[in-house]
Amino acid sequence: MFNRFEAEITEIVKNASSERQTLLFSATLTSDVAKLAKLALKKPIRLEANPENATSENLKQEVLKLKSMDENYREACLLLVAKEFYNEKVIIFFKTKHKCHRMAILFGLQNISSCELHGNLSQTQRIQAYQDFKSSKYDFLLATDLAARGLDIKEVNYLN
Repeated sequence: MFNRFEAEITEIVKNASSERQTLLFSATLTSDVAKLAKLALKKPIRLEANPENATSENLKQEVLKLKSMDENYREACLLLVAKEFYNEKVIIFFKTKHKCHRMAILFGLQNISSCELHGNLSQTQRIQAYQDFKSSKYDFLLATDLAARGLDIKEVNYLN
């Protein structure tokens, strides 16, 4: 995206006062944002809330690798793992809201306590799902990347 506007940005920077103060805020530092920063900022100072690729020392990550021929069993494996190995405060992320909703239906059919958090829900529904999960009304929060940042929930597990 930066490349589409590079000439315009260069022209603006060239014509702007050298005494200007330029501030750049970004939640993520993509290569395009880094190029923009290099072009527009003088002696930039970078402040981060969380250093790049840093993970909590308390985070325990586990991987269940399926053989490619077992791709058809992914949902069944997830249900098994949810029922047998995890039982409370687990967030499971999905790539799409369709997959998230489908798994919510399957969790319901298996009597696994869960709620959904994705873009097809209204803001009121999203807030309610978040509050219900946080208060332990539900054991599993099934979410898209909509919930990937900014959730503050103590003692939560994570599956992706």
